[in-house]
Amino acid sequence: MNRVTDNRELLRGRGGFTLIEIMIAVAILSIALAAVFSTFDSQHKSYVVQNGVAQMQENVRGGMLYIEDELRNAASIPSLNLSLPPELFGGSVPISLVSGLGVADGGVDGPDGIFIISLQSGQTTLASNSGESVPVQVDTDVASLEGWEAGDLAIVYDGTNASIVFVTGVQDSPTRFNHHSIAGSIFGQNKLNYDYGVGTSVARIRYSGYSIDNSTPAHPRLLRTYLDNNANFTSDIVADDIEDMQLLLGIYDNTTGAITEKDGSYFTGANASKLASVRQIRIHLVGRMASPDPAWTEGSYYNARYNRTGGIAGFDHHRRRSIEQVIYLRNTGARQ
Repeated sequence: MNRVTDNRELLRGRGGFTLIEIMIAVAILSIALAAVFSTFDSQHKSYVVQNGVAQMQENVRGGMLYIEDELRNAASIPSLNLSLPPELFGGSVPISLVSGLGVADGGVDGPDGIFIISLQSGQTTLASNSGESVPVQVDTDVASLEGWEAGDLAIVYDGTNASIVFVTGVQDSPTRFNHHSIAGSIFGQNKLNYDYGVGTSVARIRYSGYSIDNSTPAHPRLLRTYLDNNANFTSDIVADDIEDMQLLLGIYDNTTGAITEKDGSYFTGANASKLASVRQIRIHLVGRMASPDPAWTEGSYYNARYNRTGGIAGFDHHRRRSIEQVIYLRNTGARQ
């Protein structure tokens, strides 16, 4: 028997894949891989979008928390005449220390701004008379200046007048802080503008201004502006991708009349007399995703509460989320 011939016969009898069968298998495998890739791509895009939405919501909530904390501690100081650099409030924005705030009304289509003076620890009183003729020092009682340091803002006030000065130094014996003039700053004079007697209240304050920065249109930010240790304005980014802030002021007396717009007992805009009546603030923040979503076709948003018809025209593919909160100014008196 020829073994070679027998092996060849056996091989010829065994089956194999034809070219058509291989092509069909490759086609099926390609379809399966395409389906798997499509599912992965869809899930990845969904993850990216959801992650972006979560980040956007966190930005909006975080920005609101900053403002809320300061508003709840806004100063309540029953002084009629306030001496302070107008630059703290945009040059012309009024301030009422009954409510501790000033407001810049950006109109129905522009972002508003808010400026807050809040009381900090370190409340004390004058131990000796101080006045306009003695602009260098303010003496305090032994109750201490614990926590005070150069770079603080101090307010000296009685029932009629109030002065804000920038602290340039603190001494322990006698307990006092200095407020020398600071050349080239808004505290160039940095002196008391009224005469204050022994027992006049003195306190540390915190100044903050919140506004929307649109200098980088692709990424608008919520900024907090404050004074550094050299009495110069500086700003920190509180929240990224916040494109709008709108404010409504709730007053306790509806008979005071509208300021610019009226919605029940809420008013936008402000002047000194109206700010003294403010008991609550309704804040509306609008955030957007850092990156556009090509599949999202949201147009300009319309907020009926503020009768706002402006905003983004057409489709810019940015998802948006807004948050609104009513904050009571607890230091201005009983809720009414």
